[in-house]
Amino acid sequence: MRKPFFILGILISLTTFSQISSSNISGVIKNKNGKKIEHAKVYIFYKAKGIGYGTYTDANGIFRFHYIETGGPYKLRVDHDSFLSYEKRDVELELGDNFYDIIMEEKRNSN
Repeated sequence: MRKPFFILGILISLTTFSQISSSNISGVIKNKNGKKIEHAKVYIFYKAKGIGYGTYTDANGIFRFHYIETGGPYKLRVDHDSFLSYEKRDVELELGDNFYDIIMEEKRNSN
């Protein structure tokens, strides 16, 4: 009779230890008029561990990172040829989903 409880205990402990403890980061990049910016380069850096991730926004201005280590501080940076660079420091990632709505400022014409 003890054998089924022993096996059940092992299965419960395996599922407890195998739970994911990471963050997902997503957001929308827009200009000040609300137009979504596609093909923006989005980076997130974890300087303490020397880890960095990069991606591009899609046609709807959306970016996504999956399975990023929780904690921080991280630095979030967005670059695009037509806009001034955006940078947010001291980003702390919580377990689960983290969302950022980013407004970028257009570069001024130097003529």
